[in-house]
Amino acid sequence: MKKRINVLLSVFVFVFTFLSIAMFIIPEIDDQIYSYTQNTLASEYDLLIKNSKERPQDNTAHKTTKKHSKKIELERLKEDIKLYNKRIYLNNQIGLNNLEQNAPLNLIDYGFPNNIYGYLTVDTINLKMAIYLGANEYNMSLGAACLTNTSIPYGNINTNSVICGHCGYGGRKYFRYIENLSSGDLIKITIPFGTKKYKVINKKIIVPSDYKSIQIKKGEDLITLLTCYPYPTSDYRVCVICKAVPPRDNERK
Repeated sequence: MKKRINVLLSVFVFVFTFLSIAMFIIPEIDDQIYSYTQNTLASEYDLLIKNSKERPQDNTAHKTTKKHSKKIELERLKEDIKLYNKRIYLNNQIGLNNLEQNAPLNLIDYGFPNNIYGYLTVDTINLKMAIYLGANEYNMSLGAACLTNTSIPYGNINTNSVICGHCGYGGRKYFRYIENLSSGDLIKITIPFGTKKYKVINKKIIVPSDYKSIQIKKGEDLITLLTCYPYPTSDYRVCVICKAVPPRDNERK
């Protein structure tokens, strides 16, 4: 009997130890897999855009994207983005507080096979994430998402693209460490029209209903990163405001 109890205790200790270790290891593995996936998506995106620009009249499938046969309509997308950004600026971003986050543009209609608009790179915190349009639950489970009724990243004045990300989701960190960004840190946004560079100019904690802090500022070309705070709660938001790097500085970096 005593021997049986000792065996059961040994099994219990083993199982408890195993589960305790797994609680720490599994989320980290999941985060590493997610990071690898994001890097892969970024590489595939770069090839997709490169091929599109090299063979703009070719309607056949690209060698690097065999499942994708539709031509990417970059010029039409560019014009529609400019019209959208101008419209929301002129109408004072009506509907910015609307929780229904439908995508302002369906990128599949323009030839993008997986609806990814681009990707975000922040070397300071080792962050790379695909960017989707419309900060709905599905898009934010995949990566970063541009809040509807804020500007689509493009690079014009009178724009502020509010890019949202979870502050941790499952084992994945997402935007958890944007609170560690400091003034002057570089943010890169790769979109179909090139890579745009921004520098952090301000960081603050806001309440979820503070829409004024994320609105377009006249004459400015801004990117705002947004996530819940403090982790793992959602009582507040970390708001990291970034300003476009002047073209000449862009060329030097």
